[in-house]
Amino acid sequence: MDPNISERLRLQYLATEINAIHAEWIDDDRLEEWPELFADDCIYKVIARENHDRNLTVSAIFCDSKGMLVDRIVSLRKANIFPVHSYRHILGPTRIVSEHELKITAQTNYTVFMTRADGRTCPASAPMAQI
Repeated sequence: MDPNISERLRLQYLATEINAIHAEWIDDDRLEEWPELFADDCIYKVIARENHDRNLTVSAIFCDSKGMLVDRIVSLRKANIFPVHSYRHILGPTRIVSEHELKITAQTNYTVFMTRADGRTCPASAPMAQI
C-alpha cells in the first residue's frame, strides 16, 4: 500500500475516533468529562448551517478555551432551565479535507435527535410541537 494512503487512512481513523468519543460523551451526558478532549487554548464554535453557507462567522456558541467550555457546562447544569431531554448523534463517515503540517481538517456529516422525558423525539434543531 502506498505510504501516503496508509497515513491518510490512519488520520481518518483517528478523526473518526475523536468524533465518536465527542458524540458518545454528549449523548451519555458525560458533559463534565467532555472538555478533557480539548487543548487548553482550543476554539469551539457552533455555527448555524445558514450562516456557514453564507460564509458568516456568527456562532450560537463560541468558546476560546477549555475554561470557557467548563463554564458553559456549569451554566447548563445550574442556570439554564429546560425540560429533561437526551441527545443521540448519528455520525456519517469522516473525511480528511486537508492536511497542512500538524493541522488536519476533517469533516463528518451528522444529525442529532433530541428525546424528551415523555418519549417524543425530533431532530434537535427542529422545534417540538406542543400538544
